[in-house]
Amino acid sequence: MKLIIGIASLLILSMTSIAQKRASQIEINPYFRWDWYPKFTYSINPVNSNTVKITGKSFGINATYKISLKNRFYLKTGIGYYKYSFNKIDQNNSLFGKS
Repeated sequence: MKLIIGIASLLILSMTSIAQKRASQIEINPYFRWDWYPKFTYSINPVNSNTVKITGKSFGINATYKISLKNRFYLKTGIGYYKYSFNKIDQNNSLFGKS
């Protein structure tokens, strides 16, 4: 009988107790992105045209501070840096070839 009363009181206590307050957090997220675009062609004049393929490697970092407002709501504020770049541009001209 003591075991049943002990288990019941433990269940009631665990269901009604208040959880600990969640601490604030600092998040740092680095990332890397490889961008590529399909080849496209444009004409300078009716005789000459260029075909271009562009690729690039971009990188960045985010730093955020997260605060718990309520049990399910958070407030996040932060700062980030992103370098969007194209490292490789291949061009093929119809008269002069690859450049």
